Amino acid sequence: MAEVIQFGKFITASEREVASRLKDLPANWTVICNKEVVTPAGDTYEVDFVIIGEHVIFAIDEKSWSGDIYGNENVWVLPGGEPRRSPLQKIGHVGRQLAGVLRGRIREPIRLKSPSFSWTVLANVDPFLMSWPEDVSSEISN
Repeated sequence: MAEVIQFGKFITASEREVASRLKDLPANWTVICNKEVVTPAGDTYEVDFVIIGEHVIFAIDEKSWSGDIYGNENVWVLPGGEPRRSPLQKIGHVGRQLAGVLRGRIREPIRLKSPSFSWTVLANVDPFLMSWPEDVSSEISN
């Protein structure tokens, strides 16, 4: 069972559900919930989940959205026609900022097969699914 460290309160019930499911990751993994990443330039980014595994780091943005969602890398349209900025760009940017902060603060080299991954999790779907793409699964298990 992974260690789960919670910095801030969960905003939604689905964030709490994702954290509960992330406990099932391997025991040598750490899940950090609701952490703010501060860059050397002083910019602050909130990250729903930072997952630190043996060979990988994930930055995950959870969304409590459900129903038919369509869009592209810039805009997602929710049921009812409400447009939202795509969470993919935000979490990708936050993941890159997190990787930069870690590179700047860790003195010994980290040997990650891949530096980091960023994902958006849509947790408010039925059934709740959380799976890693196959190319990432091979990175994690090796």
